[in-house]
Amino acid sequence: MEAWFRLADTVIAQHQEHLTLDEVFLAEDICYNHGILLSPDMMKEFMTPYYQQQLINNIKFRQIDKSRHIYVQIGTDGFANPAIPIYKEGIGMDALSPFEVAAGCDVVEIGKQYPDLVMFGGIDKRLLAKSKRDIDEHLEYILPAMRVRGGYIPTCDHSVPEEVTYENYLYYRKRCIERGG
Repeated sequence: MEAWFRLADTVIAQHQEHLTLDEVFLAEDICYNHGILLSPDMMKEFMTPYYQQQLINNIKFRQIDKSRHIYVQIGTDGFANPAIPIYKEGIGMDALSPFEVAAGCDVVEIGKQYPDLVMFGGIDKRLLAKSKRDIDEHLEYILPAMRVRGGYIPTCDHSVPEEVTYENYLYYRKRCIERGG
């Protein structure tokens, strides 16, 4: 983590000489289908000091426009629910993606627990390969609740698999626009 921190901090510092960042995205992928790959104590010991106490603090200190909020987003597959409070409290995470449905992530329920968490994902990639009715039922569960809640971008919960037809993908996106607008 120390070597990673030095590299990340050096590269980001060079960019920050010229611009103000809007987001720090940490592609962590620290969860699998049953939860976190490390214990919460190990996350706090080995990750939090490098993320929050060094990298994120340094980034905030170097911001050209210090009045602009910088979002800290974590990207992880799997069952991310147990990691959310650790990242929120430990590093100030305010965005998470992709909320893998097959692993048990439910953006509607998680959105109720964490109303200030910006969320991307939660659209079941497997359903996009099924019928338009299946897509509609899934979106009808998610989109009305998340539209009221706000802070949500409906994206696929992982890469779109090859069995999803182009027609179904376009239909899903069209329905998102119709239901989300």
